[in-house]
Amino acid sequence: MFQILLMDHIITCLSPSVYDIICKLGFELKENCDMNTIVTQNGKVCWKTITDRVSYEDSDQSLNYRQSVQLLGPVCEAVHLHFLSLTKEQFEIRYTSWFQWTSFPELFPETFEALGSLPSPAMCLSLMKLTSCLERALGDVFLLIGNECPFLLRDLIASEELAQIFGQSVMDVLKVFIGSPRGLNLRNVLWHGFASPQEIPPKYCSMMLLLTTGLGQLLETYLQQTKVTLTHRSFITLTNLEDLIIFPDVAYEVLSVFEEVMMKSTFILKIMLPYWEVVLMKFRAHRFADCTMLLLTQLEVGLRRVFAAVNKCPARLLTAESTTLYTTFDEILAKHLNDGKINQLPLFLGEPTMDFLWDFLNYQEGPRIRDRLSHGEMNLLEFPKELASQLLAFSVILLLRFSAEEVFSIFKEEKTIKLLSSFAENYSSRCHPIPLLRKQVLSCEGSIRIWPLLPWPEECRQEAARLEDNSETNASCSLITNILHELYLHVPGNHRAFSATSDCLLEKWPPLLGALFSAHIPTLFCPRAVLEVLGVLRSISTQCQRVSNQVAAALQLRHRQWEERRLRSRQRRNYLYMRGSIWLLSPVLCLILLFIALELVNIHVVHVKSTSEYQQYLKFLKSILQYAENLVAYTSQEKNKWRETVHLTHTALLNIWTFSEKKQMLMHLSKKSVSQVSIRLGSLMYRIKANVAYFSLVHCVLREGFGGIALQFVVTGLNSRQTHSPPRHRGGDWHSKEAVFWCRSNLAFWDTRQEKESSPKSGVSITSVGSLGCYTSNAEKEFPRFGTGDPLGLPSPTSSCALPSSSVECLNEPDNTQDEQVDLFSRAKRSLNFEGYTRDSAKTVPQAGMGVSSCSRCSCCHLCPPSPLPPLSGCRLQQTLTDGDTWCRRLTNPKPPVGSPNYHSIPSGMAHALNAELMTNELEGKPAL
Repeated sequence: MFQILLMDHIITCLSPSVYDIICKLGFELKENCDMNTIVTQNGKVCWKTITDRVSYEDSDQSLNYRQSVQLLGPVCEAVHLHFLSLTKEQFEIRYTSWFQWTSFPELFPETFEALGSLPSPAMCLSLMKLTSCLERALGDVFLLIGNECPFLLRDLIASEELAQIFGQSVMDVLKVFIGSPRGLNLRNVLWHGFASPQEIPPKYCSMMLLLTTGLGQLLETYLQQTKVTLTHRSFITLTNLEDLIIFPDVAYEVLSVFEEVMMKSTFILKIMLPYWEVVLMKFRAHRFADCTMLLLTQLEVGLRRVFAAVNKCPARLLTAESTTLYTTFDEILAKHLNDGKINQLPLFLGEPTMDFLWDFLNYQEGPRIRDRLSHGEMNLLEFPKELASQLLAFSVILLLRFSAEEVFSIFKEEKTIKLLSSFAENYSSRCHPIPLLRKQVLSCEGSIRIWPLLPWPEECRQEAARLEDNSETNASCSLITNILHELYLHVPGNHRAFSATSDCLLEKWPPLLGALFSAHIPTLFCPRAVLEVLGVLRSISTQCQRVSNQVAAALQLRHRQWEERRLRSRQRRNYLYMRGSIWLLSPVLCLILLFIALELVNIHVVHVKSTSEYQQYLKFLKSILQYAENLVAYTSQEKNKWRETVHLTHTALLNIWTFSEKKQMLMHLSKKSVSQVSIRLGSLMYRIKANVAYFSLVHCVLREGFGGIALQFVVTGLNSRQTHSPPRHRGGDWHSKEAVFWCRSNLAFWDTRQEKESSPKSGVSITSVGSLGCYTSNAEKEFPRFGTGDPLGLPSPTSSCALPSSSVECLNEPDNTQDEQVDLFSRAKRSLNFEGYTRDSAKTVPQAGMGVSSCSRCSCCHLCPPSPLPPLSGCRLQQTLTDGDTWCRRLTNPKPPVGSPNYHSIPSGMAHALNAELMTNELEGKPAL
């Protein structure tokens, strides 16, 4: 990593035009402005003097940003000299009262003090804080007459609401300074780390101070005229920070390493080094918000540099023009570039680093500290030390990764650094919906576990049992047992030591949930379907938690009232019904939590579903959610419908059992994917040798990936007659469905259920006769097992292998719909290079009995009905063909004597494969076979 950023000849991160407008344009006009025409003696801002300097285009009266910056330059210079002439006391007396309309008036005297120094990180930091505070204040003003405050500052400044309060000419001044990429754009240039300390003229910071003062004066007039009161929105308080604390508190040793490494790491640009020095100073001074602000901007600078290097786009290091997208964290951490190519940065940094950055910056339920600080949503005085400490520790590890080997070797053996490295390498997301759902389920399970511990009057046990509706309750218990057994079948084998009976569910299944959740599930770049399913599962878990809380509260309340004899007859009866229904609700809720856990473990298999299957699955999940919501209503203290919960639960269990029988849950699809790929690639990917024509021997290495079942194709047995190799896809990794696409395109297993007799049954075996496979009824030997990375152990010509029942299920699975088959075949056609293929919508998908013929009028291949050629399905291939002979496509279908050794039955699926080979050879001008 050190080498990738070795070259450091960068003197600016501003593009030429942006550098010109910020650093030069405002200094071109030499003019002495009378300060009395800008600010009166009592501190009133003369807005007309400022707004008259704003220039507009003659054609459409749009803002002329360059000319406006040029004309406003002398005004900014006069304001800056004016503030420099004031003492802090004079500034506070004259201007402090006009900052009260903001939510952080204490900031502005501090900003005034930073003006006295030369261009410095302190002044840039003050301007960053000023713009975020101003944005928050303008949002509060917007809400005086508006409903929903715009998220982006440029949209807020361009809003009609603020123009109505402050005046359009005033808002145009703000556009020039902070509201448009075509202007100075001070806020974005600083917050995204494009400007070095020397590139922001202090006079623009002085001007922003004065503009904030003037806005306060205009607002006061508006409030007096309208008789309304400005209300400030509350600051956001970050919660659950303990989940994000993975690094130990930054101690003196870490700060010392940080101070030394930042001088040597190639991650840091030399022009940005002053910012890093201030970061360290602010942390030591316990100014954690200031430390974090600067640290975030500099992490963005460094990661932008790595992004530009690994994606080979060095121009993206520079700030963008108004017509070009800024390269910010949003794009740096994205999966794809703007042109659709894969972003190489996530692969370069690794999943733990990306998880950390997404947790702290992007996920909606994470702290999103960059957004919240830059938009003024957090109280800077109460910013948590823990967040600053975590970012600083993370930065130390990042800087070391981009240090020379001799530097890294010095520090890697230090105990503190070794500990930080260990935590960084093993980091996994805390704020993605997947870990949040995991946390919800475990919390809910823990709350249900306390139900049996709650007090229960001994004298009413028999009475409660007598009132219980045994018929529906017993039916529900039977369904629970059946469903639990079904779920148990899909628990990973090493966790099946736990009982699947409902009797000991509360005692033994909690550790099972923990064991299931110990498996790593990747969180980066989840597809929309995954996030949608996660959203529904989280809603179900939330409602289950509400039910659990309500049940516990109701039990405690009613027991206390029972003991105090304050329950009326109807309430006593309802209490007994409640106790009876709780005996049923407890295992049902645990069953739902186990279902959620198993679906979560297999969440990435959802991409295997077709659109219709996915919609049906969502409908099923939402029915469970509806049940949980109804339970919340029935178990509330307002309704107390405990008897109705039994019927409601029985109906929900029937629905779950019915859907379970369809084998369309994610846990079913995951196991189906394993067995499907195992049987089709483990035994049916045999080598076809029709004397001269070879299919390449393809070995499928199965490995269970977290994004579904990932496959890696290893092509072996290559020869000069190889037909088609598996397509390359990002290093050879394919999801299971994509693998089946390829298999079906080469071996064309389009329909294993064309004929009933070709569908294997349990106990049927696959026999390899010669080099062609066919189904027989021999079941003498076990089905071969292939280890990961082992050569494919093909059966000998006379051997047979028993077909497992799971594989039978796979082979007999319902086929894809016609539309899906058309899509599959179009993809197969592309992978087989059917360039001359003529698409005929009525005859696109190969069917059993179809042949291949060549149109005499052109060089195209067509899928033809059976009439031109005898059906290949069930045809006989003569074994007497010699090497070099051409296999005549006009195969006859003789009726050989039963048991004749010279002919072998060709399976239906293999017929399609031979058809595909014929088509390809004809296109390539080769012999048919």
